[in-house]
Amino acid sequence: MTPNHGPVVVAEFPSELAATLARNAMQEAGIPCQLAGIHTAGFRAEAPGMIRLLVPAAREAEARAIMEDFYSPPDDPEPA
Repeated sequence: MTPNHGPVVVAEFPSELAATLARNAMQEAGIPCQLAGIHTAGFRAEAPGMIRLLVPAAREAEARAIMEDFYSPPDDPEPA
């Protein structure tokens, strides 16, 4: 179990666009968050890496639930 202090990583993204969309979803839910590694993602650096989405440990479960919804495919619209 994670202690209720400090940030925890709830997701990693290969692109700034995907990370920004996830950050926006967290912010809309009122969960403070930050992106780490944005300058080493993709082709911005010699050693590309992933962008990590960090949230306070106390909000981890809520953030992970949002990320599950974020990754799920959209509902099919009803036939016309």
